[in-house]
Amino acid sequence: MKKALMLRIQECIEYNPDTGYLTWKKSPDDVKKVGDIAGYTPSHTYARVRIDSKMFFSHKIAWFLYYGKYPKEYVRHIDGNKANNKIVNLSIGRKSTRKEINDSVPLFVQYVRNSDKWKLFYKKNGRKVTVRYYTSKGAAMKAQTKRVIVK
Repeated sequence: MKKALMLRIQECIEYNPDTGYLTWKKSPDDVKKVGDIAGYTPSHTYARVRIDSKMFFSHKIAWFLYYGKYPKEYVRHIDGNKANNKIVNLSIGRKSTRKEINDSVPLFVQYVRNSDKWKLFYKKNGRKVTVRYYTSKGAAMKAQTKRVIVK
């Protein structure tokens, strides 16, 4: 990342490692107010902050402001909550290759025509949400039983 951009982030944003909140310490435009929460959180994805028409992930800015180095690596949320940017919840690492499915969510296995694959899915609000496709019914049923999905 360019040094001028890093200085601009440090100039405009303040990070509280205990709460995980990013706040404006200097407004980058006429709309944002000093002290307000910086950025926004789209549904089902990471919080983001826009500075000078450039978009950044909030957790990467938090890492940068706390450690002084913008991460090139993947920054993961230890508890899986993408909105929890407390420094104790952030770590450098790879994306998790395993995902545990809540025991209260029933999983179903279904053959997918014309693809010769089996899909593992659950229902949410009356719609099917695919977890993963498998090449055999046995593999899909094994994942259904263990409730741990290898991505």
